[in-house]
Amino acid sequence: MLQIGLKCSLGTRKWLPKVAKIHRNLGKPKLPSPPSISFMNKLGKGPADKKEAGKAWTELPDSEKQKYRDQYRLDLAEYRKKVLDWKAHMVAERPADVVNQEEYQKLVLKESDQPKKPPSPNVMFSLDYWAKHGKAPGSVAEIVKAPVEQWKLLPEKEKQKYSDRFKTEMLEYKMKLLDWKAGMIAKGRTDLVDPEEYKQLVLEMSGQPKPPPAAHLMFYRDYAAEHKRVAGRAADLMKVASVQWKNLPEEDKQKYYNRYSDEWYAYEKRLRDWEREMTTISLEDDEDE
Repeated sequence: MLQIGLKCSLGTRKWLPKVAKIHRNLGKPKLPSPPSISFMNKLGKGPADKKEAGKAWTELPDSEKQKYRDQYRLDLAEYRKKVLDWKAHMVAERPADVVNQEEYQKLVLKESDQPKKPPSPNVMFSLDYWAKHGKAPGSVAEIVKAPVEQWKLLPEKEKQKYSDRFKTEMLEYKMKLLDWKAGMIAKGRTDLVDPEEYKQLVLEMSGQPKPPPAAHLMFYRDYAAEHKRVAGRAADLMKVASVQWKNLPEEDKQKYYNRYSDEWYAYEKRLRDWEREMTTISLEDDEDE
């Protein structure tokens, strides 16, 4: 049995044509042609007439081009549905062959309209930067470099705006995710949604208080906040903070232990209040029924 995955490294790209041929022989749907190629096919132009056909496409009025683009979108949507069905069949019939199950799972999630997580504040800034200034020509690294450098120079007040925007969008995302997970579970799609993860999300969205971090984690956070401007990667910073914690005098450690105790006491109080609130809501729901 042929063992063919969907992923390939740079060294195995030469096998892609062979993989594509095997997929076609197994009935994989064919990707629709882009608008310009569809136009070329309609003209009856082959590869030899590519330059002439390209010129004709360029000179085509936008209203005519739009017809090809609209048709392409329809064809692409239909193609995705067919590919999903084909992959489902392949996974069922040949679980270790032809179709990578992880890739199939991702495709199923995408087609199920799973909400997308919002980008982080710095990525939001990069997207805004590119929308305003465009992407400079060059490699991917060069394109990414400009907004990254600008983000570093951005005043904290401006960064906070992106952080606030991220929090708002993250809340909206979690609400949508909650509805989506509930819908998937209702449909019996526990292969896509873990009921336990759904339960945890429900508790989080209901305002269930979170316990405070341990004393050493409190120290790590304080250390990171103080040294983030001069440090490198977050992982490296945590390693340094770990060493600093071990070498911290006991009296200084005790301050963090005391702080943890205070926050734990406050957490337990919030938790009791939350539990009472949840009980009240539950009783009110029972009365309404």
